[in-house]
Amino acid sequence: MLRSLLAACLLAAPVAAKDPPLVGVWTLDGAPYAELRANGTGSVRDEPVQWKADSKALALSYANGASEIMLYKVVGNKLTIVMNGQSQVLTKASVKKAVKGKVGKDQLSALLMSSPWCSFTYNQISGASHQERVVFRPGGVWGSGSRGESYSSGAYGSVAGQSDAEGGGRWQASGGRLLMSQGGGALEDTGLSVTRNSNGYPILKTGKKEYSQCR
Repeated sequence: MLRSLLAACLLAAPVAAKDPPLVGVWTLDGAPYAELRANGTGSVRDEPVQWKADSKALALSYANGASEIMLYKVVGNKLTIVMNGQSQVLTKASVKKAVKGKVGKDQLSALLMSSPWCSFTYNQISGASHQERVVFRPGGVWGSGSRGESYSSGAYGSVAGQSDAEGGGRWQASGGRLLMSQGGGALEDTGLSVTRNSNGYPILKTGKKEYSQCR
């Protein structure tokens, strides 16, 4: 209740109630994570936000109507935020570093952002299938949607099941490698390799999965 009341008070406060050290581009593990502008607008994980703050708490309001509040502390170029008992440390980027850190300047980034990427698997024995669609967005954020379909037989005939899931996080191409995170977790090497099929179209391979360009 106290957290909700504090968030409501902050979001209703005058726009001038800002802490100047918060303004800027903040990175996590070297990748752009959030941008807070002096006019009260910004983005977090490539999602547009409105923000307000006092000397201790930061309130964010998203386009879908959701809002969240967190305690924060700025020391030098480090921003520590605390939410739901968990803390995270971001690093403030200079303007030059922020521009250089944007994805899309190398060949692999351009390929990843050229279209969505889809995978499809089918089990001939069980009849189960799984399809996934991944989108790599500018700003180092990715999102995915997947659907699994299963079939089982019993005394009362065949039963079909279906499950949907969504995912997302951050991504960064470095030296021909693809680094990805789940949510706000650490970036990890996906072991990505890029090949071409018989028609010359690119195929992304990571682990046992293969992804091809799709709509």
